Amino acid sequence: MTIPQIISSKKYYRTVSLYVMFTLIISLIGFGKLPGGVRIFTNKKVSMEPLISSNSLTIVKPSNYYEVGDIISYYQQIEGEEIIVTHRITQIGGNVYVTKGDYNAATDSQVVRPRLIIGKVIMVVPYVGYLFSVVKQPLGVTVFILLPAVVIIGSEIFKILKMVR
Repeated sequence: MTIPQIISSKKYYRTVSLYVMFTLIISLIGFGKLPGGVRIFTNKKVSMEPLISSNSLTIVKPSNYYEVGDIISYYQQIEGEEIIVTHRITQIGGNVYVTKGDYNAATDSQVVRPRLIIGKVIMVVPYVGYLFSVVKQPLGVTVFILLPAVVIIGSEIFKILKMVR
């Protein structure tokens, strides 16, 4: 199969379409917020296993109401660094929440204030987070985003030049 035949094939256009969709999804996750305040995170810890394994994507939506048993994502200061934690609410006391990772033996030492809560976990996509973690790295951006983009743009330029001739 010659290059012009490849560029004009249905398989080529399906591949380009999948690439564009993949790039859009990566971009949306990179920006972090989707419509309705929905956010997507890559879970990096094992504290919620087996329900949420390491390298799963967690999809989180803000809520006005949280109850015992809900899994929430929230900001927490650990050693001077702000991180995002996803744990289950085990108790509600006044205006604070007590949380615990399903895998952990003890409840968390810090209570969670409502202003720190990002939202309630509405969906978990196992193992897909690893791919997004890789793609967010400089080498991943080059291999999965820039290199295919250069190939696609180059092939489109090739088609245009062929039509001009």
